[in-house]
Amino acid sequence: MNKRIQKITFSGLAIALIFLSIRFTEVPIPFGYVHIGNGLIFLFGSLLDPFSAFVVAAAGGALADITSGFPAWVVPTIITKGLMGWVVAYLPTRKEGSSKWVLFGASMIGAVINAAGYFLAGILLYGGVVASAVQIPFLLAEGFVGVLVFYVLYLAIKPFKKRLPVFNK
Repeated sequence: MNKRIQKITFSGLAIALIFLSIRFTEVPIPFGYVHIGNGLIFLFGSLLDPFSAFVVAAAGGALADITSGFPAWVVPTIITKGLMGWVVAYLPTRKEGSSKWVLFGASMIGAVINAAGYFLAGILLYGGVVASAVQIPFLLAEGFVGVLVFYVLYLAIKPFKKRLPVFNK
């Protein structure tokens, strides 16, 4: 099969899985909800090139916001989730012999980007720093749960990774 068609199909599947993992694992918290979708954003970031990882993370997250009744958060989600996917795709390519520790570091940076992005957006959407700061512990917890989910999924697919098409080179 044509490599370009494989990549488009794989990216569409990634968008759908990210959307589903965010939309249907929502746990309400003050000022929003937490979910396990960040784990899939990190997973697909580890499998795709940086541009594609940005697109699938941004699209999956934006679709979840739109269907969850949080359309005001779509733009911050596109930027924040997209950067999370991009970081996990980009940083390991900068290091020769990328190891699980490089992926771990990239996913932790992604978790911090998640908290920082939504904190900054919250300043505008909630009308102040204090109101936005309330969500920081929840956002950090969501990010770290995402790292844990990512590692469980990554370890599960690692034996089959040689069979997966390579899109991150």
